[in-house]
Amino acid sequence: MALTEQIAITQKSAEILHSRAQIAETIAKNQILSGNNNEQMIAGAIKRRFDDLYGPSWQCIVGKSFGCYITHLQNHFLYFYVGDFAVLLYKNN
Repeated sequence: MALTEQIAITQKSAEILHSRAQIAETIAKNQILSGNNNEQMIAGAIKRRFDDLYGPSWQCIVGKSFGCYITHLQNHFLYFYVGDFAVLLYKNN
């Protein structure tokens, strides 16, 4: 089985445009496929891309175990898994 087939993406909660969710999922998956398993670097790559594309104040958390309680702007929230990594992406002001 190819490595690309081994990395599943599972969306847990999405209050965001589908096209934006796909961008975040693709960035996370590409980071892992390129051998990057550093959670902070993956989060940084997603955050920087979203800040560039959609303006500042995006926040991104990547990890295998974390809890959170956040406030986000309406229609600016995404929570998904890529492989074993949970990714939480949201925008606040």
